[in-house]
Amino acid sequence: MKQFDVTTEQLGEIAIVRLKGELDASTSPVADTAMSEALKSTSKAVLIDCSALTYISSAGLGAVLSTYHDCNHRSVQLFLYGLQPKIKSVLNILGLEKVIPIATTEKEALYAVNGKAL
Repeated sequence: MKQFDVTTEQLGEIAIVRLKGELDASTSPVADTAMSEALKSTSKAVLIDCSALTYISSAGLGAVLSTYHDCNHRSVQLFLYGLQPKIKSVLNILGLEKVIPIATTEKEALYAVNGKAL
């Protein structure tokens, strides 16, 4: 069985979802639920920490895109950050880096949301 873990954290008005391991068809429902719950807990932004994400399949991308759509519908910002090179490459090939905001670090994502670091 593939290793996957997702944790969430609330930082003021910002929800942070930390993904760890392989995000694929078998693990995307867990991630989707966590990202949906994070969105319900904020009116400002959802940050998705991908620094420990080692793989993402089309199902995993679907969960992220669904969250992006839901965030847009609720006028909540979404940022991905900490992408490993091979995952960033997949997003670039699909043109998603032009759609979903991507930051290098959590600090950079927080600055983009707040105009200052927390």
